[in-house]
Amino acid sequence: ALGLRGRLTRATKRLREILKTHGFPGTRLVGKEAAQAALTMIVHGPSLELQQQTLAPLTEAARRGEVPMSAVATLTDTILGREGQPQIYGTKFDFADGKLVIAPVRDPKGLAARRARVGLMPLAEYIRGLEELYKVPVVPEGVQR
Repeated sequence: ALGLRGRLTRATKRLREILKTHGFPGTRLVGKEAAQAALTMIVHGPSLELQQQTLAPLTEAARRGEVPMSAVATLTDTILGREGQPQIYGTKFDFADGKLVIAPVRDPKGLAARRARVGLMPLAEYIRGLEELYKVPVVPEGVQR
């Protein structure tokens, strides 16, 4: 029996094969739930290389309407954060001193417009959801709510 790490390794290997053969597994190929599962594996997985390799196929799938453009925004922010760069869409927050603090954002004044363009909810609404989910204060740190 495979442990969790073994199952994740096998699933990641299979996902890499699917990406190579079909591009990002969007809703037409695998359905909504499986497309979301693939995105979750990539965004929350340990491989920056896989995240970087997935961005272009995910963007193409979003252009075809197979995944929401907000998925591209989330993966973009994830990659930028892991590369030590400021995020673009304000999807990433870090825990610090018992609260969630928004990770650095490029051009904070333009954040609301960028979020709206990709179908993300307004930052204030997102923050309320994070506060409710995690039961901790959320600090937008210099970004307009």
